[in-house]
Amino acid sequence: MSDGKLVLMATGDIMLGEHPLYLRRGVKSIMEKESPSFPFAHVADTLKKADVVFGNLECSLSRGKVPEWRAVFSALPGSAGALRDAGFNVLSLANNHIMENGKQAVMDTMRILEDHGILCAGIGEDKHSVKNPVIVQLKQNKLAFLAYSLSPPFSSAPMPRAEDLYARGGLAEIKRDIKVSKNMEADVIIVSLHWGHEFIDSPSPRQVKLAHELVDSGVNLIIGHHPHVLQAVESYRGAVIAYSLGNFIFDIARSHQTKEGLILKCSLSRSQISDVELIPVTINRHFQPEIVDGSQADHIRNRLSNPNFPGEGWDSEQKQRQYDDAALRAMRQAHRWLWMFVLRNLGSFSGPTFLFLGLKKLRRIATGLARVFRKSA
Repeated sequence: MSDGKLVLMATGDIMLGEHPLYLRRGVKSIMEKESPSFPFAHVADTLKKADVVFGNLECSLSRGKVPEWRAVFSALPGSAGALRDAGFNVLSLANNHIMENGKQAVMDTMRILEDHGILCAGIGEDKHSVKNPVIVQLKQNKLAFLAYSLSPPFSSAPMPRAEDLYARGGLAEIKRDIKVSKNMEADVIIVSLHWGHEFIDSPSPRQVKLAHELVDSGVNLIIGHHPHVLQAVESYRGAVIAYSLGNFIFDIARSHQTKEGLILKCSLSRSQISDVELIPVTINRHFQPEIVDGSQADHIRNRLSNPNFPGEGWDSEQKQRQYDDAALRAMRQAHRWLWMFVLRNLGSFSGPTFLFLGLKKLRRIATGLARVFRKSA
């Protein structure tokens, strides 16, 4: 573009391995059967029109030293080429699943992605060498990408976890990195946050407050992940805040809400964000995102672009309590759906999936017993 503007597209959660409930029949298995590029077949042409394509990679590209039965959220190394060919050139690895398969798997993932020309934000060889900011200089613009996970680390089986290698940003840490980005003369500062509650379609008042504080500190664009459902897109003081872009590629996306995702498209130039466009996608039965249009797309856009958001009195203690109650109900509903899914599909589960479910149940029992003993002590 001759005017110095560059086009950025950002997507929701990308998981190219397999959720425990889809072992041997999820995204990874389909990629092995079809091709590494199969998940991107319906969106690659759109993504490649952008200068910068950003996403949250919620899996490693290696299982490290983890046994095969336990290698969940672990994708094929060839997935890096598919991501690059689909247009991705910057990825956040700061999320609660990246450490599932240990430190070596994360190290392999960083090396493989960088060998394919994809920059990794929010991760490092140890907690002292986390890459924040990652700088992209293009078309007379210098972009600073910062990535953090504010969500508790997650492990799908009761096995020891390696030390987290990703950025666990508090407000002070993020503000420090914003200052570093300004000192590097970044024109646009983009912050990726893995945050919030899962399966609820609105951000919490605490998230809104944090987002506004970051914009007040100089951030131009905030890209949210983790809830697995879409949440509001807000314009605040010239900045854009996408609280959650939902799922992009994920094999556990089986409910209506978790099948929806969003490609956020915008133009960037010298601290200015313009031409913001929301491109809705839905995940089909082969775990591929497809761009939707017409009334379905309009409905999603209208739902996310409420001009009255966040609403009167959004930062009151009462609103936060109401939100916490709603988030708990949403999680309970998601768990009910999950176990109904398990019961309906018992005949199709593999041995490793049954092992995972058994370990998950044992861990829940052990956690409950530990709470009882702590209370009685």
